[in-house]
Amino acid sequence: MPLNFPSFEYRIRTVARGYEIWDNLRKKYIKLTPEEWVRQHVINYLITEKEYPAGRLALEMQHKYLQQERRTDLIAFSANVEPCLLVECKAPEIKLSSNVIEQSMLYNSQIKAPYTLITNGLVHYCFQTDYIAQKSIYINEIPNYQTAIALFDLD
Repeated sequence: MPLNFPSFEYRIRTVARGYEIWDNLRKKYIKLTPEEWVRQHVINYLITEKEYPAGRLALEMQHKYLQQERRTDLIAFSANVEPCLLVECKAPEIKLSSNVIEQSMLYNSQIKAPYTLITNGLVHYCFQTDYIAQKSIYINEIPNYQTAIALFDLD
């Protein structure tokens, strides 16, 4: 399915249970689900178009929210290991409702990245959060790496 991201060269293989896609960050094949298709496009976009270093991207990190273990889809870090962008991916058929957006923003309230990207591959919502003022604003563009780390002087 075509997504609202630039196309890229990917490797897909057929296995007994369906299809797998090569994940350059994890260095292995991953079950190709609609959400994984979106995640791989986001990873490629952030690295090639927005200049995020691959070594500063972490997939499926665990965190606690309301005493429960949760996983984030993707977090980008600054050189001093401060989270600068939280990415939540949904399958293309999932509508990015206010509930989906609110849940992602609540997760980020624990992680405290200044930027949150929520995408189903077709629609993207990006927010910048000021944790001191406790407010988030919608921004029209996904920040490049230099913008995302601008709050962290060590990069």
